[in-house]
Amino acid sequence: MIEGFDKPLEGCVQSEMAELRGLLEELLGGREAEVRLLEQPMLRSHAHVSGVYRLRFAINGQFRSMIVKFGDPQNMRRSELAAKRWLPAVGLGDHVPALLGSVTERNGAHAWHVYEDLGDNRLDSRMPDQERVRAAIAVIVQLHTRFAGHPLLGEVRRHGTDLGVHHYEVNCCDAILALEACQPAEQHRALHERLLNRLRKLRDELPSRTRAFEEWGGPDTLLHGNLSPRNVLVIPRAAGLHASLIDLDHSGAGPAGHDLPYFLRRFATCHRPWILDFYAQELARVGWPVRPKRELNFLFDTAMSVRLANCVIWPAIAIAQDHALWGWDELAMVDQWFENLEPLLPLEAVDRPSIRRGARSTGQPVCPEILEESIQEHLAVRAWKKLPTYSSEPDGVETLRSETGRDGAVYRLYGAGPEGAAVIAKRSPAEKWRLERLIYEDVIPAIWQRPAVHYYGSLADPDDVYGWLFLEDAEGLAYSPLDESHRVLAGQWLGEMHLASLPAEVQSRLPSRDPAFYLQSLRDTRHILLDHVSHNPALSNDFAALLNRIVKFLDLLESQWDQLEKMCEAMPRTLVHGDFSITNLRVREGACGPALLVFDWESAGWGVPAVDFTQFIHGAARPDLNVYYSILKRAHPHLKLEDIQAVAARGNLFRLIDEARWPLPVLESASRDLLMRSRSTLETFEPLLVEALHEVQMVRR
Repeated sequence: MIEGFDKPLEGCVQSEMAELRGLLEELLGGREAEVRLLEQPMLRSHAHVSGVYRLRFAINGQFRSMIVKFGDPQNMRRSELAAKRWLPAVGLGDHVPALLGSVTERNGAHAWHVYEDLGDNRLDSRMPDQERVRAAIAVIVQLHTRFAGHPLLGEVRRHGTDLGVHHYEVNCCDAILALEACQPAEQHRALHERLLNRLRKLRDELPSRTRAFEEWGGPDTLLHGNLSPRNVLVIPRAAGLHASLIDLDHSGAGPAGHDLPYFLRRFATCHRPWILDFYAQELARVGWPVRPKRELNFLFDTAMSVRLANCVIWPAIAIAQDHALWGWDELAMVDQWFENLEPLLPLEAVDRPSIRRGARSTGQPVCPEILEESIQEHLAVRAWKKLPTYSSEPDGVETLRSETGRDGAVYRLYGAGPEGAAVIAKRSPAEKWRLERLIYEDVIPAIWQRPAVHYYGSLADPDDVYGWLFLEDAEGLAYSPLDESHRVLAGQWLGEMHLASLPAEVQSRLPSRDPAFYLQSLRDTRHILLDHVSHNPALSNDFAALLNRIVKFLDLLESQWDQLEKMCEAMPRTLVHGDFSITNLRVREGACGPALLVFDWESAGWGVPAVDFTQFIHGAARPDLNVYYSILKRAHPHLKLEDIQAVAARGNLFRLIDEARWPLPVLESASRDLLMRSRSTLETFEPLLVEALHEVQMVRR
């Protein structure tokens, strides 16, 4: 018996719960286990799935969380086949949550599924993180390419949703038939006629649209069927980010070009080109071509138009058969969707540089705000024109990072550089500005003769509180730790940089990045956490408990610090970037092959470069340590590969300690939304700390 589980879940009635209770008791250890339900929030509810819930239990003193889903048996059966049979058949069984159990109501009306809980790791389409999107794209491409021509495709057609070319014709014609059966009153006649004209035009275009899908849409394969970003989870693991697909109720067979528009359309227009670039790169790995963007736009327009035609069918049937007046409201909404339908990849967006530099604090690209009026009054333009190296006036300004608190801001000045190139204008607090100016003016010129981001100059604000840096716009491929060639480039770059000799006078002007720096950061973080636990009334009891657990872990780390520090003694002291992450790297093709461009040096220093070796922290570059070792041993033959690996393991801890400070200022906020974001970040931070310490213990020096 599960204590506290006597009431039905939201949206359900008591008679629908008996089978679920029996299944959960079995999964949680039987009637002998002491099980108590802690909470049962509803996560999602819509017409085709009655509900999705997260159930948290206390079991014999331990805690366990499960995802429970309630829906139509046919849809649930399709989802079960996808999770247990279809995806495993192509080696993707670990890219769906484990289905722990299922049961159907005795009357056959609904079915229940119970899944492992992979946490709140849905892909964020509002502020997309490039590395997370790339991990999702990689799995989507694997799904499409591996199942094309697979023997199970016939089974998918039988049990799955028909998403092939026939799907387009059927939806369009069924929508017209249902709409023609409606008898509109005077106030609805114009809407009725407008929708019929739209659908008849679409029907007339079906032959050409069908041919386009046959020629350009790719071979039939297994499709997700409802590939919204919210149906993709991206979970940080030791080996990197791991993407899982959820809500496979509508999976089926059809051309690979069907899924992509539903994925892209949830992102703002400014993000779609670089997401499509990722998709093209992943397809190229397996030898699949990518159609030109104009052809893709035509495919996307067809897919979205037919989806809207499908939305017409059900309200039109309700009007024709049941005289349901609400159906006209639904049809008016669909008509507005048709009116608002625009090319998924507007040509003006396609031609802009697609990979944008994100903010340091989030690693997220930001939608552009292009300013074309009063450009000369913009503060970044005014600062740029004061430089002695000033080239030309920009013809547009794009905000890449808005100024929040004392984090500074970043802008792209279009047409400001030589031959119309874009210039990056970065406004930072004085301390960070002085450090980056030192790197660009005194460090890089002294030790680095390879490709690097061009530095135009700097300017201090009159009050000396902030300063400006002006840099080349580092265009190129987005760095991906999933690309082995990129990781090799990162290992080479670090190796060559660490072999370079920096004058002692310059070294002395760089802040220390030895283990003692991270120990002080640990102590500062712990002090802030303890202060909030003691004095912040906005914290809930469980949030305060989370902070206390982190404090205890930091105590454990400090007790072992001498050992951690001793393990770093073998490494030479070098230049440390401090934030060697994917958002601060680009890969540019040159006459001598690909080169790595590195920027954003505001965390740089001199010391043990452990944090630059980080392997599994979210956003880390994960440089190839074998390549790095092969270069460094030329000057340090006493080192072994195991030494580098041991220091990299410490680097994971150092990086986490440094990152733990980032969400702390939000704890001062009275905003519940901001507090929940901070909590979500710290909840992710806690298991990563445990895993990082475990890796330190596993890697011998």
